[in-house]
Amino acid sequence: MRHRHQFKIIYIFLLPLIKSSLQNLDDKYLCTQKFCERYIGENGCPRVDIACRAQNSTHNGRLYDSPTPCNCCEFCLENLEKGDFCTIGTPGSPLPSKICGPGLYCTPHEGKHATCESMNEVQATPCYKEQNEFDRDRELGKIGSYRPRPRCDKDGYYEPVRCNPGQTCHCLSQDGKRIFGEAVETDSIEFWMKCECARLADTARQVIEPQFPIMTARCDPKGSYDKLQCMNDECFCTDSSGGLNGDETVNITRGLSSLPCYNKTLHRNIYEMGDYLRDCEAQALEKYIEKFKLMEKGFHVEECQPDGWYMPVRINKTNGTKYCADEYGELIEDYEIAISDAKNMNCKCARSRKLLIDAKALEIPTCDEMGNYPPATCRRGQCFCQDQDGLQTSHEVDFNDICTLNCCKNNSACGCENKFIIFKFSRNRVIKILTIRFTFKVYQEVLCPIRNVPKVQFTYLT
Repeated sequence: MRHRHQFKIIYIFLLPLIKSSLQNLDDKYLCTQKFCERYIGENGCPRVDIACRAQNSTHNGRLYDSPTPCNCCEFCLENLEKGDFCTIGTPGSPLPSKICGPGLYCTPHEGKHATCESMNEVQATPCYKEQNEFDRDRELGKIGSYRPRPRCDKDGYYEPVRCNPGQTCHCLSQDGKRIFGEAVETDSIEFWMKCECARLADTARQVIEPQFPIMTARCDPKGSYDKLQCMNDECFCTDSSGGLNGDETVNITRGLSSLPCYNKTLHRNIYEMGDYLRDCEAQALEKYIEKFKLMEKGFHVEECQPDGWYMPVRINKTNGTKYCADEYGELIEDYEIAISDAKNMNCKCARSRKLLIDAKALEIPTCDEMGNYPPATCRRGQCFCQDQDGLQTSHEVDFNDICTLNCCKNNSACGCENKFIIFKFSRNRVIKILTIRFTFKVYQEVLCPIRNVPKVQFTYLT
C-alpha cells in the first residue's frame, strides 16, 4: 500500500460530507436536528401552500427555508403565470406569497399594475435568451431534428444535464459550459444523473489558483457523487447528493467490505492497491510536490478528472505527441498527433465514441484526427453542422448537399474544396465509380490499381 501522509490533502466544499465537530455542544446554541424537532413540537409549522404540494400545470411553486429560527420550517412561493398581477418588492414591504414563474419578470406599466411578462433580451439570462432564439428559429423552420431545446432551471440558469439525442448526455455548468460527467442516453437518465459533484468540482477549479491541486468530493463517471468517500484514511458512505448515508466510518487499512457502498469493480484502486487515491491523482500529487520543490519552468503536472481518473487529453513526452485517453489513461483508437498540431484538441468525440461502442450503440459518431467533433456530421443520410460537443446547430440537408452548409463553406475540414473519386470493389475489381465532394478525412490514400489513374482517395462501399 502506498503512503502519502507527508502531503496534507485539503478537501474543499465538503460540508455535506463532514460530521459536525460541534455536535456535543448544547442544542440551545446550535441549529441542529434536535433543535428543530423541539421547535416544531412546541410551535408547529404553517401548512405549506397547495401550489408547492401539488406541483402540476395549474398549481406550482417554489419551496424556501422559512424565516423562522434555524429555518426549521418550509415556506412556499406560488408561481404566477404570464399576465398575472405581481408586486415589485421594496425595502420594508411585506413578505410576498407569490412570485412570477420561471422565465417571467414582474414588469411595471405606467399608470397600471405590474404584471408578469416574458423576460426581454435585457432581463433574460443567457439560458432564456438561447431558449427564445431556439423557439424563434423553430417557428421559422430552421431547427434540425437532432438539436435539443436548451433547458433552464427556475433561476434561469442551465439545467445540469444536456443530451445529444440517441447518443450521450453530459453535464453542464450553470452558465451552459460543458463540464465533466457523461453517460449513454436513456429514458430515465434525468432521475439518476444530477451532476452535482461535477458542478462542485468546476466551481472549485474556478476559485482555486491553477498551481494548486484541486481535491473536492470524489465524483462518479456521470458527474454525481461517488457513494464511497474517504478523508485521509477514514471512509464512509454517502447518498447521491453527497450527504452522509449512515453513521458507519471505516479505516481504509482495515478493509471496506463492511461498507454497503463499497464495490470492488468501481473502487478497484482500493481493492488492488489499498489506496483511496486513484492512479492519476497519485501521480498528480507526486508531481505537485516535485513541482513545488523544483519550480521548473514549464513543468508538466498531470491533471485529473473529478472522479480521480485521467483527463481525455494526455501528453506522450517520449513521442512528443498528444493523444485521446480513456479514463484509465490508455490511447483511444489512433487519436494521437504531434503536440504542435494539437492546440485545439479536446477528444470529446473520442470519449463519446468509446462510451457508445462499449455500450454497443447503433449510431457511433465519426471524429476528426484529433478526436474532436468535426464541423459537420451525417446521420441516416441527412447532414448538419454541429458544435464542439456534437450537438446539432443547423438544419439538415441531403448528403449530396453537405457542402452548402455554412460550417462547411471555406472549411478544409469538410473536404468540400476538392472532389474525390470513390471506388466500389468486388474481389479486387472496380465495379462502380462515384464522385463526391465530402470526405471528413475518413478515406485512406492508396495507389489506384488502374493504369494511368493518379493517386486518389477511396472507401469501400456496401
